[in-house]
Amino acid sequence: MGLHLLVWALVGLLAAGWSLLCWAAHAVIAWDGWRRGLDWAEQVPKIDLPPWLADWLGLQWVEWLREQLVEWGPELQAWLSGLPDLSGWASLLVWSVWGLGLFFLMLGGAGVSGLIALVRRSSPRPQIAPGAV
Repeated sequence: MGLHLLVWALVGLLAAGWSLLCWAAHAVIAWDGWRRGLDWAEQVPKIDLPPWLADWLGLQWVEWLREQLVEWGPELQAWLSGLPDLSGWASLLVWSVWGLGLFFLMLGGAGVSGLIALVRRSSPRPQIAPGAV
């Protein structure tokens, strides 16, 4: 029972991470600021936390990601503004990929859970000697 719980907890964490990644991709692709020509660097939010909380959470990776977005922004804006309106088909594509990825995560979780059950059934069980109760 404990191993099954561990497997499904891991699948749940991976599904949450996958959902956040797809949500972020959808937010970047479907942002209407591409069409309006807004400055990319001004639109990327700056996360201002108290220093003690930032040290405790270890947000250096968030700052690195923000810097990367600012760096890639002009190229991404040039590429996305040259394409036709992305809001319709890009949303469908992102959420279809999300659903497919979630399906494979669940399928993998079920497979590992089934493998655990199979190994438990096929492993020898200790025999209790008669009269030892």
